[in-house]
Amino acid sequence: MSKKEIKRVLIKISGASIKAKDNNIFNLDYIKNLAKQIAMLSKKYQIGIVIGGGNIWRGNMTTGNIFKKANADYMGMLSTIINAIAFKDILVNYGCHVNLYSALVINNVTKPIVIEQINRDLSKKNIAIFAAGTGHPYFTTDTGCVIRAIDMNADVILMGKDSVDGVFSDDPQINKKAKFYPELKFIDVLKMNLKVMDLSALTLCEQHNIDIYVFNILQSNSLLKIINKKCKFTHIHK
Repeated sequence: MSKKEIKRVLIKISGASIKAKDNNIFNLDYIKNLAKQIAMLSKKYQIGIVIGGGNIWRGNMTTGNIFKKANADYMGMLSTIINAIAFKDILVNYGCHVNLYSALVINNVTKPIVIEQINRDLSKKNIAIFAAGTGHPYFTTDTGCVIRAIDMNADVILMGKDSVDGVFSDDPQINKKAKFYPELKFIDVLKMNLKVMDLSALTLCEQHNIDIYVFNILQSNSLLKIINKKCKFTHIHK
């Protein structure tokens, strides 16, 4: 999907995308479908996964200063661990070998972030799921995602978006005339202030030469399509 050889892939799955429409925490049928695709991809690629927690916890719930910002961030991190545990079990049901790493360690449930161990496990074709972001408050999920991509020496990040086909000049669900960008350089994203990810995360991707593919993860067979460039997407690179 890129001119450079792709061996290791980090898949970013938003928590909002796995939420059921009936307000249940999980859309199990959708998660099973994603897991089935990941199981297929893991036969060719070494896979890392970062799952958000937006189906369980959103930062805007801190409105009214009920919770301290740091505590609200920790609550969000814990929600990603819940999602990661669920995803791990479903992947195992598809015959995958999966390791769950977390920046917040829960004994008997998660493994600590140890870069050498992560890379040894990936080399054995074990799927790595990363939870709890950076383990520190005040950092975005984007930053945590990119740091894990660096930890695992990922070649690309597949950034799944909820109902958005890629990067636009404006929110396409509000502005129907928003311009779609099929390809961008990191410097273009910065100059145009496009809302792809936060500045520090984007800068890290550029420094470590990690390409980003932004696509609609809710479309049918989205992961198989994006890896084979069979769908609409935005490719961000140096």
